Amino acid sequence: MFCTLKNGTLEIKINSKGAELKSLVKDGIEYLWQGDPVFWKRSAPVLFPIVGKLTDDVYRHEGETYSLTQHGFARDNDFALIQESADRLVFELKESTETLKHFPFNFVLRITYTLTQASIDVKYEVVNTDKKTLYFSIGAHPAFNIPLDRELTFEDYAVEIDPKLKRTVLPLKGPHVDPKASHQVDWSTRPLPLKRSLFDQDALIVENDLETMQTYRLVSTKDTKAVAVSFKGLPYTGIWSLPGKEAPFVCIEPWAGIADTVAFDGTLKEKKGIQSLFPQDTYNMQYTITLT
Repeated sequence: MFCTLKNGTLEIKINSKGAELKSLVKDGIEYLWQGDPVFWKRSAPVLFPIVGKLTDDVYRHEGETYSLTQHGFARDNDFALIQESADRLVFELKESTETLKHFPFNFVLRITYTLTQASIDVKYEVVNTDKKTLYFSIGAHPAFNIPLDRELTFEDYAVEIDPKLKRTVLPLKGPHVDPKASHQVDWSTRPLPLKRSLFDQDALIVENDLETMQTYRLVSTKDTKAVAVSFKGLPYTGIWSLPGKEAPFVCIEPWAGIADTVAFDGTLKEKKGIQSLFPQDTYNMQYTITLT
């Protein structure tokens, strides 16, 4: 089922499968990648209860071994639409017999989309409805069309990051994070120019300051159209385009979690970036996409 929100500036569409944003149109221009399976079939999947890939797709918890494929199961499950208004949609997913086979926790995951002028606010809520501590990761994965102007190229764009400072980048070794190879990149004086070779080793994973608002913008000196993704309190951002192909999109991905590290032993509660939530507590994550 597809749901639509629109005002005088934006029109968005969300698929109840995965509660996934599938269209983001401003002034007749589609900003969101449309999921062409030739490159990548998704547009903006919700990553839960893990972000990234587990070693051999398995983890351990309380003496048991469980399997989860990359980015978890939320993106492939049907959410219920529980609230709807002129500018707001709320979707909900709960544990099921099938999810409990792979993730032994009771939970409620709510995704709220709110339209405000030229922005869409996206809120994730995780509620621990179990009697034990819930361990999870969660993240967003929106992909944006690049170039936005047919006369331009992928390389005409850059990622501008505020606040402008030196940032730690965590490289990937295969699908896993290699903390020993982390290094600092100075983005204090200039944006990150886009080029295909940036993604030869898959995503760039950037560490964020948790105390300040972070804004990642896709910009071009040759185009007035731009996309900004803003958030606060999320430790990582993935910047990704499909390696090895001329994929016409770039993802800006706010994450509260990360792929397994290369030496990780698989114990869920010790996983780098894992979130823990006591019974009946709620975790909130929010980000905003602004179009110009």
